Amino acid sequence: MIGRSAPEISCRAGVVLAVAGTAQLALLVALSGGPLAAGLGSSLLARADLVPAVVIATASFVLTRPWLRDDVPDRRAWWLRAAMLLWLAWWMVVAFAMSALHLHPGKAHTLSTLLIFRPVGEPSPGLSAGPIMLTVALTALLAPLLAARTRAEDSPRSRSLGRALAAPAMLIGIGLMVRGVAVATGHRSLWGMLSWPPAHLHLVGVGVGAAVLVQHHRHHPELFSARRLRLAAVAVAVCTLLLSATALGLPRSPLMQTAAQWYGHTAVAMVFSLAVLLAVFVPTDTPLVPAVRAAPRTVATLATIAPGVLLAGETSYLLIAQQYRERVAVTNEGPFLRGGLTA
Repeated sequence: MIGRSAPEISCRAGVVLAVAGTAQLALLVALSGGPLAAGLGSSLLARADLVPAVVIATASFVLTRPWLRDDVPDRRAWWLRAAMLLWLAWWMVVAFAMSALHLHPGKAHTLSTLLIFRPVGEPSPGLSAGPIMLTVALTALLAPLLAARTRAEDSPRSRSLGRALAAPAMLIGIGLMVRGVAVATGHRSLWGMLSWPPAHLHLVGVGVGAAVLVQHHRHHPELFSARRLRLAAVAVAVCTLLLSATALGLPRSPLMQTAAQWYGHTAVAMVFSLAVLLAVFVPTDTPLVPAVRAAPRTVATLATIAPGVLLAGETSYLLIAQQYRERVAVTNEGPFLRGGLTA
């Protein structure tokens, strides 16, 4: 069985982030030419709006995994290292956005963006990843506490997977309740209640739950076939993506118009994120992505630059789009450039 050392977990997560960042940039470029046209390809491309959900779930998985092992790290040192990496990466993104886009926000706006990853209102252009970073930072803070009870319930002697999944199930329930209240009361702004961490707890729960499943399989590999589970996860991910693009009534844009679309998108985000995590991280004798074995240096490099692509991609896009200000138009589906970037 292929081992799951910390470097390999990080590399696999980096590949997921790289694909997510590429999909996000592809959607931005496609929207730059106007609203997406009819067709399966455009509908699939519009579902690149699932990227934030996949990123939050993947980060939650990676941050929880060390605390489910038998040899847990030192809590204080781990918190310090995680804080340094998160804030240093974010400050570099903020500095790049402010210098490249010539942003001049107020002192309070800048300070809150630097410290808690976002201001109280709408984030500055190029910094819309702030709410995701805030959710990831809070997950890093709470991961040792969430995993402590789960680890006690999922020991090598215990075969009760249901008890081990109690904590992630609670997170999913709270997140869905917060999101449901926000949508039902009309607070559907992209930067309102739906962008704060409580409305993302269901995705954190998905990531923690996937980590529990992978760890439970390590303790009890005889309970289920990992290969079949991973193949089933791939099938579920593909089917969910196709259904969300063709049969669930979701718009061909990242902007949900109705409560039904919000609820449908939330369900799709959860199922798709869980399927992606299980497809990528469940251990089997045959690697799902042979490149992880065949070209470890390439994969490691990709995993290293992936967070930068994901965080700085929007600023890079806006930096290019600024050259076409006279062709910017705004519709109900968002801003776009008449004729696209290359006209």
